[in-house]
Amino acid sequence: MTTLKAGTVVEVRPQGFVNGVLVAKGPTGATGPKGDKGDAGLAGPTGPKGDKGDTGSTGLTGPANTLTVGTVTTSSPGGSADATVTGSAPNQTLNLTIPRGVQGPQGDPGPKGDPGSGNVDTVNGKVGPDVVLNASDVHARPDTYVPAWTEVTGKPSTFTPSAHTHAQSDVTGLSTTLAAKADLVGGVVPTSQIPAIALSTRVAVADQATMLALTTAQVQPGDVAVRGDGAGTFMLVGADPSVLGNWGLLNAPTDKVTSVNSQIGTVVLGKTDIGLGNVDNTSDANKPVSTAQQTALNAKQDTSAKGAANGYASLGSDGKVPSAQLPTTSGASAPLTRTSYAPATATTYAATTTAAAADATNLTVTFTAPSTGKVRVVLEGAWNAGGSSVSYYWLLRNTGTSTNVAGSERAIAPSGAASGRARVEIVVSGLTSGSSYTLAWAHRFLSANSANLYAGGSTNEFSGTNYGPAVMEVYAE
Repeated sequence: MTTLKAGTVVEVRPQGFVNGVLVAKGPTGATGPKGDKGDAGLAGPTGPKGDKGDTGSTGLTGPANTLTVGTVTTSSPGGSADATVTGSAPNQTLNLTIPRGVQGPQGDPGPKGDPGSGNVDTVNGKVGPDVVLNASDVHARPDTYVPAWTEVTGKPSTFTPSAHTHAQSDVTGLSTTLAAKADLVGGVVPTSQIPAIALSTRVAVADQATMLALTTAQVQPGDVAVRGDGAGTFMLVGADPSVLGNWGLLNAPTDKVTSVNSQIGTVVLGKTDIGLGNVDNTSDANKPVSTAQQTALNAKQDTSAKGAANGYASLGSDGKVPSAQLPTTSGASAPLTRTSYAPATATTYAATTTAAAADATNLTVTFTAPSTGKVRVVLEGAWNAGGSSVSYYWLLRNTGTSTNVAGSERAIAPSGAASGRARVEIVVSGLTSGSSYTLAWAHRFLSANSANLYAGGSTNEFSGTNYGPAVMEVYAE
């Protein structure tokens, strides 16, 4: 027996050897706990395919199958066809679902059938042989019938309003009605949608030549020209007034009077028949003065105050206030300077719409400003303004500064065709005492056509081509 020292490692082998020394096998120990399952090993290779087996013997013949058509159902046009088989062999049922075809066009009418063996005497009270019934015959309403509101059943008792919109096409006739209306652009109807409106204008002319000399700026169709040569009154019926055929003579009516103020027969008119029921036939001396007239008269100056102290100025035979009734002003006895231009052959100065000196050489005045720094400039001369809508003005222009004198413009022809001699007085202030100034006679017109200033002629009178002098005077104020 071998004695092992402490710390010796013992290797146990199945054969019962211990460190190479055969030892006796001991009793079997108790079974230990089962260990965890190990990982699966790798799959082995597939074995070779086996040989084909022998063909089996033929089986017995089965019974014959019977397929019976069951239901055949039609579905809506355009659907899918369907077939189902129910039951078990040998007895089965076939059920079909087939969509209906789209209805085709109506065929031609067939021939009229033979008369029946019996006779119909009347249909709904109508006698034959060919009876035609309408809706009322069968107690039905025609297809054009519109039921009254009370005949509609099932309608709600109230309708809750709600905001909604409609296209113009939803309202019958709305688009057509709106198309016939005028537009509003900025709240105003465009001039392109307003028809031309001609207001009749009356123009006095001397004779036919003067009438044909009228321009489209002066007259338009519908205007009338009254001839001074006694030829009558003519209306312009064409566009061009220079064409005699475009003027139509307006004749006075020649028919007999058939009634007077709706009265016929022997007519006797009273004051009420002509709308003068409040008029009394009194003499001028006995005519009463109304309260309004008396009030207006009381506010007037008495004639005894004319030309009297604290009264009002009178007018001389020349239409001017006598010099005795004018206040005395410095230098009033004689002008500071005076220009009078009257060439032997009359000169015409045509105005434009822009203010300009009429004649910078002959129609100017040069003066030295008085101590008051204020002067009064008098312009007197002949003029004319052609056309019914011309406004003609005279004014002063400072040649030193080439500017118009502020506030110097005076209207010679406020509106309307006219001619003659005019005199205007213009006060100029703000001048530097002792300084020299040169002022020119300027003019302009406001609207289209023409306006002229004249000077000279063989005689100093306004007649024909003789216009008299154009005068400029400057007085100290």
